[in-house]
Amino acid sequence: MSYTQKSRLLEMVITLIVLFNYMQSVLSMTPQAQMDVTLASGLLISLAIQTVAMLIVMHIILAAFNAKYANQAKDEREQSIALKAKSVSLFILQIGVVHTVFSMLIGPQYGLPISPLHQLVIVALLSDVIGKGVEAWLLYRG
Repeated sequence: MSYTQKSRLLEMVITLIVLFNYMQSVLSMTPQAQMDVTLASGLLISLAIQTVAMLIVMHIILAAFNAKYANQAKDEREQSIALKAKSVSLFILQIGVVHTVFSMLIGPQYGLPISPLHQLVIVALLSDVIGKGVEAWLLYRG
């Protein structure tokens, strides 16, 4: 397994953990609390801190065990695979944004019981997980 593939798999796992924590926090809130600006901004700040801290630790550990490959630049194949994965991730993000806008237009009684801001954050995290998974799979496939 290559360094890039290990990195993408671990990034995917970290994003899944952060997504699970975020969804657990959002679903435990009442609809009025979800719309509170201070609670939402605090939740977003904790999301960013968790993600950055976990990614820094992951990259330090991964680079310590694979110091030879940690500083190598991506070759053309890895760049092409990254672009394919980003296109899949962007497509998922676009679908999620369109869904969120339509759920705002049709009203809260038909949409998800989650505020639009939290829906967008969840979709962004989910698209990142799917993009990292696709990239790891394409790297594995060759």
